[in-house]
Amino acid sequence: NPLTENTVVSEISGLKQAINLEYLDIRGMNGITSLDLSNHSSFRVLKAYNTNITSVSLTKGAPVSILELPSSIRSLVLNQLPILNTEGLILEDIKNVQSINISSCPNLSNDFSFIYNWYINKIHSNSSCSFTMDNIRWDNVDTNEFLNFIGLKTGDNIFSLKGKINIPNASIETIYAIRDTFGETVFFPNAELYIEVPPV
Repeated sequence: NPLTENTVVSEISGLKQAINLEYLDIRGMNGITSLDLSNHSSFRVLKAYNTNITSVSLTKGAPVSILELPSSIRSLVLNQLPILNTEGLILEDIKNVQSINISSCPNLSNDFSFIYNWYINKIHSNSSCSFTMDNIRWDNVDTNEFLNFIGLKTGDNIFSLKGKINIPNASIETIYAIRDTFGETVFFPNAELYIEVPPV
């Protein structure tokens, strides 16, 4: 059973050697601030609410299906997790996240609503946030929501999108705004980022 609160434990003895570990429940262990699961290729479930973890390292390709992360997470970095989806990625308080970098996670990069929920609730300014995602497949994206979201691209912050975005009801004004943000090539199907809009 998870501990209600434990500020003494700051690391888990033998974790690195437990390479076949699949499930870890550290809820309430406030002394733990980081978690390295990069050697655990069979890992599936992490429950880490009510901890002070600021970063988690996971094995590329691991069958992670549930990732419950605490409000202390500021940077969300997920790479090559083929099973994890937005229902299994649960943040105790998503508004505290300042940086998102998701690559080769097809079941996370196909849900714009999850990302937009973070965007409209985050407490950090656009200029202090960063966002990187590849393999995007966002269909039927709301025009106004997308225009709000790309306001994240400002100044010198990191803002990188790769994949395909479908905006079925884009007006000519929206198309111009997208062009001004991403350039003309964003409307080419073979571009790194292809935004599909109605023909003008």
